[in-house]
Amino acid sequence: MDLSLYRDILPEDFSAVYRRSLPQMSRCHLHDQFEIVLLPNGRGRLILGEEPHPLGPGSLVLLGSMDLHRFSFVSEEEAGRYVLFFPPDYADALSTAQHNLLSCFFFRPFPNAQLLSLDEKQTAALAGRMDRLIALSAPSAEWGRPLAIRFELGQLLLEINRLYLAAHGIGKTVAAGETYSRVYRILRYIHHNLTGDLSLGALSARFYISPHYLCTLFRQITGTTPAQYILNCRIRKAKDLLIAGCSVDEACSGAGFGNLTHFSRTFRQITGSPPKKYAAAHREQADGERR
Repeated sequence: MDLSLYRDILPEDFSAVYRRSLPQMSRCHLHDQFEIVLLPNGRGRLILGEEPHPLGPGSLVLLGSMDLHRFSFVSEEEAGRYVLFFPPDYADALSTAQHNLLSCFFFRPFPNAQLLSLDEKQTAALAGRMDRLIALSAPSAEWGRPLAIRFELGQLLLEINRLYLAAHGIGKTVAAGETYSRVYRILRYIHHNLTGDLSLGALSARFYISPHYLCTLFRQITGTTPAQYILNCRIRKAKDLLIAGCSVDEACSGAGFGNLTHFSRTFRQITGSPPKKYAAAHREQADGERR
């Protein structure tokens, strides 16, 4: 079953642009690259999963590879925004054990962690960084251009993390960088192996970490338990499949649920709707958008 309606394949690993056009992706989607969006003066909405969030001047949006999202703007006049895509490994070589530049994408034990509201001075400073990245992204044979891009990206992420930690009242030494890297590897494994054995024992054995310590790290970084995170991922995967036209049986097995009755009951508890009704509602919505 084609899931291209849901997963957006970007043409380049790295991209820095200023856009005024309305978004072309009408459905919520994912991509492997991390995304930073800054609205200096615009207004619109960010839909995270199924929850809408208003955006205004100074809105900063931080989206990881597991954040299901789409943007909506009323007009091109209000759609002006900086958009930056980059692969997470771009930041690895620039991070240290004490200061991981991806902290703002991983340390999220609170609601709406993908959003920050900046003042005019903060917005102008980040916009300046974005402008420099856009200039560096232009085709050029200048020696060291790829390095210059990474260094400028590192400065941008450094400033964003400082704003993020300050906005959420987080101390300077939240966790060592290795902690983030370790949990990130576990998150990626979960994300790509939803139909496999993701029990606490299996994860502990695979990543050479005790079950108790795994739960402690997981809650510290994600704000939830491994079991709850995996369940949320599987429900989201089931939504993918149902929206793409899969049957309830196919969604059940494709999302890693071994029992159809358990899947249907759990799906209804979390989404408030049985799988069949959920799929039908989204088909009606898609038909309405095409009219």
